[in-house]
Amino acid sequence: MNVEPEKIHALISILQSMLPSDQEETQEESFVSTKTTKNKTAALKTKATKKTKKTRKSFVNKFDQMPEHRMHKEDTLIDKQLNVLPPTPRDRHFQPVTVQCRICGKQETVSPSLIDSQNRYKCNNCCTSSG
Repeated sequence: MNVEPEKIHALISILQSMLPSDQEETQEESFVSTKTTKNKTAALKTKATKKTKKTRKSFVNKFDQMPEHRMHKEDTLIDKQLNVLPPTPRDRHFQPVTVQCRICGKQETVSPSLIDSQNRYKCNNCCTSSG
C-alpha cells in the first residue's frame, strides 16, 4: 500500500485542526478531575455513615424450635430397621464386541452399549484428537 507523504501530512493537519487548543484542554481536564474527586469524596462519606448507622439485633433461629429440626435423626433409625439385607451385587454381564476404529484402524474389544454400528466406531484417541 503506497500512500504519498503529502496526503499523510494533509490528513494529520486536518485531524489536528479538529483537536481543541491547549487552553481548552486544560480547562476541561481540570473540570473533569474536580468533578470526579467530589463524587468520590461524597461516596466515601455516605459509606462511612451507613456503616456506623447499622446496628445488629440479636438473631433468633426459629428453625431450632420447629419439628423439622430433628426429622433427619429419626430417618436414620428407620433406615437401619428397613435395611435387613445388604445391597444386591450387579449381575448385568455383557459379551464384549471386537470392533475396528474407522479412523486409525485399531481393533478393540468394547461393551456393545458403546457402539451403534460396527462401521461407525471411533476409538478414544481419535475421538479426542482434533480434525
